[in-house]
Formats: sequence, structure tokens, C-alpha cells
Amino acid sequence: MRMGSRLVTLLAGAALAFSAGPAEARELTFQTPYQGDHVLNARLFEPWFKALERESGGRLRIVFHRTGEIVSARDVLPSLMRGRLDMAGVNAQYQESLFPHSMAFTAPYLTHDSVQASALCQRALTSLPEVAAEWKKAGKALFAWGSDRSGLFSTAGPVLSPADLRGKRVLIWGLSQMDQVRSWGGIPVLIVPGDTFMALERGLGDVFFGPLPTGVAYGLLNLKSVRDVTVLPATTVFLAFVVNSEVWDSLPARDQALMEKSATGKSAEAGRLLYERTNRDMEAMRRAGCAVHVLDSAQFQAFRAANSTLLANWWISKLGKLGVRDAKAFLRLAQKMAEETPGAGTPGTGA
Repeated sequence: MRMGSRLVTLLAGAALAFSAGPAEARELTFQTPYQGDHVLNARLFEPWFKALERESGGRLRIVFHRTGEIVSARDVLPSLMRGRLDMAGVNAQYQESLFPHSMAFTAPYLTHDSVQASALCQRALTSLPEVAAEWKKAGKALFAWGSDRSGLFSTAGPVLSPADLRGKRVLIWGLSQMDQVRSWGGIPVLIVPGDTFMALERGLGDVFFGPLPTGVAYGLLNLKSVRDVTVLPATTVFLAFVVNSEVWDSLPARDQALMEKSATGKSAEAGRLLYERTNRDMEAMRRAGCAVHVLDSAQFQAFRAANSTLLANWWISKLGKLGVRDAKAFLRLAQKMAEETPGAGTPGTGA
């Protein structure tokens, strides 16, 4: 009887194990902050997700969505925190009040290319408790990166000094750019990114101030009126790959470990890919007949000097209003960290 009972128990256990089968695949949604075949979509996110699915034995399946497919760019963080998105590329500038210390790392002229910006954002995320705490409220931040060089797309001739912008209508995407443009003598005109081509085509602005890759990604090089592009590394954006807190906590420890390990180095990879893509985009603009102006050191410093009051007063006031206790000291810390962080090129060279 004892042998029979043992045999029944073994058979029952085997049947249970068979019915359970392999671990079920976990399907998670991700929305990128970028359009179409952006370099980070094609060469970082999508290949990474395929590798995660393969290395997890099919347990992790991340469904990729381009910006705007599920929610608008400005609604990404609220949707992530509410659980409508499982993970997303989060832009801190859309919810500045939630990221006061992080915003210090987006101050004008702090970085000069995406290699430096990405390394700086990652260092801030991993080494500063104030910054880490802000992103922890959003979810589990696996890595951070920063945007690449900005530029001035002109329909009114070359822009080689702040004087060339005096009285010109300058199209911008972000409120933080308004005082920067005013300090150059320009008239800021706030638009949404999707209207950039139309606004320049219809003459609603003389110059667009924004990311250099916009020339290719938004087709600005196809506008006959845009013949001059000035490389001006004057702004950056703090972004991070964030997983919803509840989703992260629900993942098995081995899947958490796999994602954390595979995310190592992604910040540096993002910075390098963005930098290389911008260089290719500048060549594409040249081939399309645009004059791409790379400022020399003196010209670059003239733009920076025009913004000196902005950096000394307005940005410190902005951080203080956002909730940074000693805004002046924290901005000084951000500047020191930036000086210690190498980039791919040198300020003002665009190279």
C-alpha cells in the first residue's frame, strides 16, 4: 500500500507540473518619446526589447509604441504612474514641478553634446539622492540620457551672433526657452513640435530654435526658405527609461535582475547614437543645400554671454520656485559635475 500511495503521489505531481507548463509570457507596453524611425527607436529600444525576450526565454515581451500612439507626449508620466503604460521614456521637462533638482541639469550651456549630457544625467540619477528620489516617485528608472545639440534654423539669413536675432520671431517648443530667446533680442513664439514645418512654411516665424535632428526628422531641410542652420549647443533635455512601480514590483526577481543588468551601458549608448545621428543629419542638411554654420569659440561665447543674466538670476529663481532649497548651490553643483564630465566634442565646435 505504501508503494502504491507513493506512486500515486509521484504521478499526481508529474501531472501538475505538466499542466502548469512553461512560465507564461509577460506582455508589457512601452511608449517611446520619439517619432518614426528615430535612431533610439531603431537601434536601442527595439533591439533591446528583442534581446530581453530572447534572454528571458519568452517571459518578457515588451510591445513597442511610438510617441503619441497611446497617449500624448505630455501625458506620458501621468499615464505611466496611473498604470496605463507599463514603461516609457519620460521627459522631465513636461512635468517640471515633479523634477526640480533634475531640471538643474537642463540649464542652458551646461552640456555641449549628447555624449556629455547622457553621462551627466546618468550620474545625477545614480549619485544624487535628491534626483534619485524624484525619479523614484515616477517609478523604477533603469537609466537616463540627455538630448544632443540644438540649432537655429533661419529663413532670414545666417545667425552668427545674438545681434542677428534682434527683432526676429523665434519659434520654440518649451517655456524654458522664452527668456533665453528674449536675452538674445529675439521674440519667442511658442508652438507645438508638430506645427514646426507649417509655421516656417507660412512665415509665422523667422527662425526655429530646437534640436538639430529636427532638420531631417521634421523635413525642415525641404523648405526652400530655410537655407541657414547654426549649430548652437545651448539646451539639453533630461530623459529616463522608467517602469511603472507596481509593474516592477510584480516582476520575478530574476526578470528584474535581467532588466537591470541589460540596462547597464544604455545611457552611454544612447548618447553616442544621438551624437552620431546628429552628425549625419548635418551632412544631410548640407547635401540639401543648407549652409550649416559651426560657431567658433568667440561666437559661441557671445551667445553664452548674452544669456549670463539668465543663468545667474532667472534659472536660480526658477529652481527655487520649483522647490530646490538652495538653488544657487545646487546649480553650482550641476555646473561642476558637467565640467567633470567629458563629451564627444568641444563647446561651440559642433564636432
